[in-house]
Amino acid sequence: MEYFAGLDVSLRSCAICVGDAKGKVMLERELPCEIGDIADCLNSFDYPIERVGFEAGTLSQHLFYGLTGEGFDVVCMEARQVNAALAAMRNKTDKNDARGIAHVLRTGWFSPVHMKSREAHGVRALLSTRKALLNKTIDLANEVRGLLKIFGLRLPKTVQHGSFDGLVRPMIEMDEVLAHAIIPLLDARLALYQHFLELDRRVKRAAARDMLAATAIDMSKDDNDDFYRPPATTTAGLMFPARSKLTVRGFTNLHRASLSLGAALEGVLSKDVALLGRDDERALCQAGFERLRIGAEGLTAALDRLRAQLTSERPYFSADLGPFYHWLRSVYDDPSLTKITALTREHIFKTYPVDLDQYVLGEKPTNEVWLTMEDARARSGFGAVFLKKLLGHMQGVSEVEALMRTDVHVDELRDAKAFWATLANLKEAADALAVSPSQVKVMMSLGMLPNIQITSSLRYTKRDAVLKLLRAVEGLPPTKGGGYLPLRDFCRRDGVALPKAVKAFCEGDLDGAVRRGEGRGLHALEVALDVLKCRPSL
Repeated sequence: MEYFAGLDVSLRSCAICVGDAKGKVMLERELPCEIGDIADCLNSFDYPIERVGFEAGTLSQHLFYGLTGEGFDVVCMEARQVNAALAAMRNKTDKNDARGIAHVLRTGWFSPVHMKSREAHGVRALLSTRKALLNKTIDLANEVRGLLKIFGLRLPKTVQHGSFDGLVRPMIEMDEVLAHAIIPLLDARLALYQHFLELDRRVKRAAARDMLAATAIDMSKDDNDDFYRPPATTTAGLMFPARSKLTVRGFTNLHRASLSLGAALEGVLSKDVALLGRDDERALCQAGFERLRIGAEGLTAALDRLRAQLTSERPYFSADLGPFYHWLRSVYDDPSLTKITALTREHIFKTYPVDLDQYVLGEKPTNEVWLTMEDARARSGFGAVFLKKLLGHMQGVSEVEALMRTDVHVDELRDAKAFWATLANLKEAADALAVSPSQVKVMMSLGMLPNIQITSSLRYTKRDAVLKLLRAVEGLPPTKGGGYLPLRDFCRRDGVALPKAVKAFCEGDLDGAVRRGEGRGLHALEVALDVLKCRPSL
């Protein structure tokens, strides 16, 4: 038997009714209006659901695609027909409405509503917000006009949006009363207008990506427009088709690539590109185009320069590449931009820390190359400052330069961990040699052990050097009979510093006069009683 689920949807809750083909109610429940909760409830039903239906409303698109993604056959019903069917019900509650929708779904007395795609709703939202910002900008301008009339200030009948602030502000700055009241309105209007320009740019960019809209835009332009045409015949370093083969979209992409790259190289923020004048825009286009016409080498050099002139403490490609990345991110799937997209993506993966699950221009990195200092610290167990100084010591750079770094190459982190494994601090070396840390310091100053100082207060030595010294002691012949004193007793008796005696042993001055006893570490050394007579240098 077939089973049908009717949903009565409100903003925060949803009533569900499941009925069979004969109209018998099998399940009724009220849930939060969330895709996961609704899907779990329907999946817990003992029999498969033939169809899920609800009337058209503000949440229709969200529910339709969400439940479709969960594997249900979903239909959105025309709201007027459903309302007419439910109007005959005596008690109008969410529970009863869901039951009525299930009956309407079972009988088939409804007209399905076409559900627009998410992309279509995104375009609609973009156009709606653009229109709302423009209307609010006009409303504030009209409010300013009305207030100025009271004081006898009359503005021209037609004032361009971009020049409104420059016209009004000088008129009122000399009047303290007017400035106190109207300047906040002008500031608010200017902020709204700048956001409108940003949305307007996005709308034009979306239109440029649509072939039909791009053709219409191109037909409406004349030769004196601001649309930048590259000089002479060029292939832009083979990253674009030859000019004779460029389509309307190709010209638009070449213009936008040149403008955004030139703006990024000159340090212009993304939000300020739309505010550029004609001359500034053409100059930036020319600067960007000079890089692109060289080809891959020119673009790579430009991207490297943007990385080198970063202004943020933590490197991040969207901030460093600025307007160029913001433009490319919205059009990277255009076939005419395949080469530029691939080169930029490869540069980002090789130059910046990018997570393996992060999409950049439509693709994820296949392997990690750079890590942020936070990730490197978490993986190595080192503190961030210590890791910087450790890498600086390994690479022979100054401490100031080492502390300025913000990311770590994966090979650098691997080498740092391997280098760290070869080091022993003073306490570890002292425990292995059975001496005090201060005596280890003296031995390091005498050159018997390497002195590695990563920070101003911490010293380290090589584990291999400590083991080599211990192996030299173990290689001595054992003591047989008398005539030898343990190293400590010998030093106390004759007033010889222990590190100095060990140095004499390492340099071979005690050959034939030392044996291996039962002590631990260096205290296994036993020195002949009359060694001072034979070797007065001690």
